[in-house]
Amino acid sequence: MRVYERILPYTFGPSSRFYLTSLPADLNRDLSFEDELEVHVNGVVVAPTNEDGDRQWAYVRDVNAVDFLPLHVPPEGAAIAITYHPPCSP
Repeated sequence: MRVYERILPYTFGPSSRFYLTSLPADLNRDLSFEDELEVHVNGVVVAPTNEDGDRQWAYVRDVNAVDFLPLHVPPEGAAIAITYHPPCSP
């Protein structure tokens, strides 16, 4: 039963987690990466919080991904684009 609980969210329904291909740069050096990311769903910019203050998505640094919260998961087949500046190479 536990295995199914972990697998089912990733097997059925639209994806809620989108992995970045590289780490985002912390341009303003505040360790808050959400202000460094621009998330687009079907060409429309989606802010981390909506006009009511409800969180729509969050950056998960441990896995370098953007997670959409349950009520804000993009529909199946939506075009998701996340833009950001990668850190400079030494």
